[in-house]
Amino acid sequence: MNLAEVMLGNDLFQQTRVPLMHGFSIRYRMAKRSMTKRRTYSRAEALKAEDWVGAARAAMAEGGIEAVAVEPLARRLGVTKGSFYWHFKDRRALLEATLERWEEESTEARISASRRISDPR
Repeated sequence: MNLAEVMLGNDLFQQTRVPLMHGFSIRYRMAKRSMTKRRTYSRAEALKAEDWVGAARAAMAEGGIEAVAVEPLARRLGVTKGSFYWHFKDRRALLEATLERWEEESTEARISASRRISDPR
């Protein structure tokens, strides 16, 4: 008995059997993939656009702009890609929001630093 038979039960395995590739059928691999746990959020702690922006900034810091892709970010956040499209139209919109947030933080830091200077001349 192989792992697929154990996971699906012998009767169901026999009904759904398809040729195996790399030791497991495509149905088994798809079933196993769908069993991975995703983080669930209640309305109170719902994932926000800012969470996506934070994940995009972290990915960008690690691997550059090419690292900002919807699917890997969704995996990082433990949510589906649908969550991304709820907040953003497309990848470009996420990149624009990420740039805006970076500009805001940089500007705020510079203004704060300039206020600490007693005589700006």
